[in-house]
Amino acid sequence: MNAKTVIAVAVILVLGVFGYQHLEAGKLERLALLDMQKVEMVNRQGEENRQRQEQERRQQEEEQLRLAEEQRKQEEERQRQFAENKNRAYSFAETAKDKIIDSVYDGGTNCGVEVKDWDYYPDSDSFRVKVAMTWNGMFFASKSYGADGYLTVKADGSDLKWNPTWVSSTLSDYQESKRTIGAAVGTVVALGALGASGSAN
Repeated sequence: MNAKTVIAVAVILVLGVFGYQHLEAGKLERLALLDMQKVEMVNRQGEENRQRQEQERRQQEEEQLRLAEEQRKQEEERQRQFAENKNRAYSFAETAKDKIIDSVYDGGTNCGVEVKDWDYYPDSDSFRVKVAMTWNGMFFASKSYGADGYLTVKADGSDLKWNPTWVSSTLSDYQESKRTIGAAVGTVVALGALGASGSAN
């Protein structure tokens, strides 16, 4: 092998080595680029997941706040209606006591009423109030009387009824002496609308 051939072979080997190294370097660059792209994709997906989770969390918080606000408003409305119905029940009792005492028990003075319990029935829009009434005699103020029972009345003040569950001994004696006055325990007395006259059932 002459010198030219050796030189040519050497040049070819050198070029081959450089070419191989260049190819390897390009391959490494491509691999590095792919790795970077994978990392970027993973990071992007992670960021998207984080944003989605954050959005879901905010939506859940907003929904919880909305439900809490709705429940708060419902509770406020329930308390408002309760207070309103309580006031109406007490007002009906205060107004009805005079009508009951006048119409059922021949009237009296110093009339008082205590509300023991009450219920409102939205289906019939009516009240049922448990009361204890006390009063003094119309002509003999020293005589005291009492009657407990249930009054029922529509929310508009109509269809007032009185159902006594207990009467004092003085009232019982008075009813015995005035057989046409009053109503026996358990007798439902229909009194019409508040302010109108009524009759016993």
